[in-house]
Amino acid sequence: MLFERLHRRVDERSHCGVRHRHFPGDDDLARWTVADGDNDQARRKRLGDRCQRRGTAPQNRLHALLNGSRIGWHYDTGIQVLRLILSGVFDHFPELQLIIGHWGEMILFYLNRIDDLCGPAKLARRPSEYFRTNIMITPSGVLSDRYLRWAAEVIGIDRILFASDYPFVSEERGGAQRFLGSADLTDTEREAVAFRNWETLCAGIRR
Repeated sequence: MLFERLHRRVDERSHCGVRHRHFPGDDDLARWTVADGDNDQARRKRLGDRCQRRGTAPQNRLHALLNGSRIGWHYDTGIQVLRLILSGVFDHFPELQLIIGHWGEMILFYLNRIDDLCGPAKLARRPSEYFRTNIMITPSGVLSDRYLRWAAEVIGIDRILFASDYPFVSEERGGAQRFLGSADLTDTEREAVAFRNWETLCAGIRR
């Protein structure tokens, strides 16, 4: 189970969190319900758990062209993240932090409409608010000034972690560094994205 993996990695091996790998068509993340984590809540709260959500390319090459990294991957991962939010996990574990890639896996562009799900899901807050407190995003090699500005406007610069997508995507030599160095950010914002947000995230893990 997810929480057992977090316990082993964070408590026993002193890691900062876990990466969850997901195959398109595998609905396991939708089953990460509150019931999965109801036992030993004190331990989970103490962990200050961190989890990175990452899709995995399907094995069939033909299907990979559509279901994989070009577009399907992002929609699939985004839907699974929304199911996790709508399950109420962040209401029961408010310190849980989730990291997702590719500028939020399509979700940031639809948050206004997604917020309409707050009532039917009986959430304590709107889905967009969890993105500003419980979810961190990375560019994952999509080096776009437009997406950077959009993400900063929608969820705030303090929710962005800089990351490449190596070895899945290899930028031109020095490309990632040039992107961050030339981005339309203040020096303080640039440092936050480059490393300070990560340091803050790791500092919040209680071992």
